[in-house]
Amino acid sequence: HTDYFENFLQSIIASLVGLNNVLLLLTSGYWDSSNELKPLYTTWSLGLEEQFYLLLSLLFLSTNLTFSKKNFLITIITFSFFSYLLCLNGSFNHKTFHYLMLPARLWEFFIGVLACYLSLKPIKFPRFLSPLSLLIAIIFLIINFSPNILAPKPIFIFPILAVGYLCLDSKESISSRILSFNPLSYIGIASYSIYLYHQPLLAFFRLNSFFKIKNEF
Repeated sequence: HTDYFENFLQSIIASLVGLNNVLLLLTSGYWDSSNELKPLYTTWSLGLEEQFYLLLSLLFLSTNLTFSKKNFLITIITFSFFSYLLCLNGSFNHKTFHYLMLPARLWEFFIGVLACYLSLKPIKFPRFLSPLSLLIAIIFLIINFSPNILAPKPIFIFPILAVGYLCLDSKESISSRILSFNPLSYIGIASYSIYLYHQPLLAFFRLNSFFKIKNEF
């Protein structure tokens, strides 16, 4: 029992400082069976987000001190480009590292930053982009990717760009009206909480069953 309890304590500390993804990288890969017994496993994504927000804050600070808004935009596009190259490399090499760590995932976050930036500009986008983006997002929800295929994957740029555009879409568009449907909105609001909370419940249940079976033998 000692190893599981020790790992649980390590996860608590790592999660509090936003570094559980680093701990997981040092201890195991994403789809190892032992990860199913880690109650705080899903906090790796929170750590990734916290690291990104810290980096973004530093970029904003450096922009205010030394750059213009135009150079800030160029900076995040450049970061995104090299991050996407790492993602391409991660499809073949060091898959666990690229899954858990920020460098190969920056482009995903920066698409959201660019969407936010464009939302402040009076840009008129072609009407076909709205239904096309919704269709792409739905298709990637339906596709049954093997769990052994670790994200990020270069092909995921399409649904992420689609979602980025849907965030810019007019509230009067058909896509926005569909996504604003109350049951869908409720699922969207609840989904991340369910993602975070399901793991501790299932992990503790598995641990309890695991130790019961182990004691019987």
